[in-house]
Amino acid sequence: MNFKVGKLSKLLLLTFGLFIFCSIIVAILAQPIEANQYKIRVGDVIDITVEGYPEYSQQRTVRIDGMISYPIIGEIKAEGLTTTELEETIFRALSNRLSSFTKVYVSVVQFKRNSIYVFGMVKEPGRFSFETEDIYFLQALTLAGGVDYEKASLKGIQIRRAGKIDKMVDLTPLIGNAENIEDFKLQPDDVILVPSLLQQQPIFVTGAVLKQDQYSITEDRIHVLKALRMAGGPEQDIADLSNAMIIRANGDTIPINLEVVPNPGSADEANFLYPGDVLHIPNAYEEDKVNVVGAVVRPGQYAIKRPVDMIEAISLAGGWLEDIANLKKAKIIRADETQENVNILEMVETGNIAGSPVLNPGDTLQIPKRLRINWYALFTVTSIASLIYNILK
Repeated sequence: MNFKVGKLSKLLLLTFGLFIFCSIIVAILAQPIEANQYKIRVGDVIDITVEGYPEYSQQRTVRIDGMISYPIIGEIKAEGLTTTELEETIFRALSNRLSSFTKVYVSVVQFKRNSIYVFGMVKEPGRFSFETEDIYFLQALTLAGGVDYEKASLKGIQIRRAGKIDKMVDLTPLIGNAENIEDFKLQPDDVILVPSLLQQQPIFVTGAVLKQDQYSITEDRIHVLKALRMAGGPEQDIADLSNAMIIRANGDTIPINLEVVPNPGSADEANFLYPGDVLHIPNAYEEDKVNVVGAVVRPGQYAIKRPVDMIEAISLAGGWLEDIANLKKAKIIRADETQENVNILEMVETGNIAGSPVLNPGDTLQIPKRLRINWYALFTVTSIASLIYNILK
């Protein structure tokens, strides 16, 4: 007996088929999004990946004004947003260039590491880094192993900020009851100085030296070169002796060129440190970095002491990922936003590695991933489409 499906039955079958089709597409393409409440901060390094559009995939550092520069869009406010909110912002700005199924992924690949310094009569003086937004005075003392009660003067503890004394703290109530101490929030780069019972005002040597610490002096003053020797001398190939700085106890700063050896017999006060003074030796290469992102073993920022060629930069990142790296479509994004396409595969095959481009501080080398076809998803979609077609024939 021949059975004909009426128009209503066909419509119901079509609706049911489309429902199954859409359900499978959603199940295949949907990706769970983990809630991320972290707010992006100045100094964070963020990686932006636009699925299927390698030319829009970037790695950017959030500038001091909270902004990042991004192709096509221009300036984007990133500070204070979660990664999910920044993903939505970028997608909306690029929506007229992307398909509706395109996904934008934003991740923080390097958090801004803040630092505080604890010197003086504590058990483990030094620099302490932290990634949290807040750190408190008592927390900082705990990081330094606590106060050395046999040597420390609990009165007159200094909180130094921007080279000047910002606050004086008396810890004597801590002996009776810790609740009597009013804790307070510190700011990045604050210095806590716990004075000694015997020597209330030592000198300090910080920066690119072998041993950052405080040093007690018995004289009224000490020559800068002697202070540098007390700290083990400068870190070779890193210390910038020509831009050294003396920070007086009252906050005054005096630049000094230690490459030109001051005369120890000179009466010039600029060559001497007095109790409470700081000698700071800057790091010559602290800001010189290149970025290597994309299909490499360890994408990220890498400090350099000089311009490096592209192959050396790839080595710093652990090399490219053989299975997925698209070496033909590599790109160098210069610090001035100009771009240069590079065919690494051709260079390797021809042996012309010696002529590889040079990366300068602030440059980014981007090695995109090869596009892969999800054959399972394609086969499933094709099968469902074929089923609907056969029903409606």
